[in-house]
Amino acid sequence: VIQVKTQLQSISLVSAENRSHWLAFLISMTICCCTLVCITIIFYCRYKLQTERERYPKDTEQEVFIRDGESLKDLIHQSQSSGSGSGLPLLVQRTIAKQIQMVRQIGKGRYGEVWLGRWRGEKVAVKVFFTREEASWFRETEIYQTVLMRHENILGFIAADIKGSDASTQLFLITDYHESGSLYDYLKLTTLDVQVLLRLAYSVACGLCHLHTEIYGTQGKPAIAH
Repeated sequence: VIQVKTQLQSISLVSAENRSHWLAFLISMTICCCTLVCITIIFYCRYKLQTERERYPKDTEQEVFIRDGESLKDLIHQSQSSGSGSGLPLLVQRTIAKQIQMVRQIGKGRYGEVWLGRWRGEKVAVKVFFTREEASWFRETEIYQTVLMRHENILGFIAADIKGSDASTQLFLITDYHESGSLYDYLKLTTLDVQVLLRLAYSVACGLCHLHTEIYGTQGKPAIAH
């Protein structure tokens, strides 16, 4: 009886030791896998940012000639007629961004400041992202550059550019300017009647519908969720 009991105790000790080894092995593998995933994500994000930086190099002097008398509306119409569907050509965007005159700051948020700007007398809104929000600028620019993104119920995108040096970098995103400001400012200062509320709700629904709709074809648009 004593011998059997001793053998059972030995087996229990071996089983407990094996369980400890397996537990340590599983914990080690889990930590290694998590570390590998984190490293992969970090390298992918760095690669993505580097790719976007190469697409928008800083301080290049390349510009295109834009004829006198051509308005932003004319340039955007020509771009849409060309069939690209993804906004103005990059060099045209850079040329517009270089020629923008900053007038005054009209807002400030989590990601940066919003300025009233002028391009050849036309008013535009210039969103200047904080340097630490470079990833947000890349993401928002990429969305606006989506094929067939332009819609009458979505804020009109004009141009995006990186200006400055490594010591002082400005991340510009230029859009249509609206005199009444943001929707928040407008609702805070304005009393709406039923008809205006219905038009407002309808325009919001149309804009969201266009964002969420996938358009198929050679110049298709993916569904965009937010």
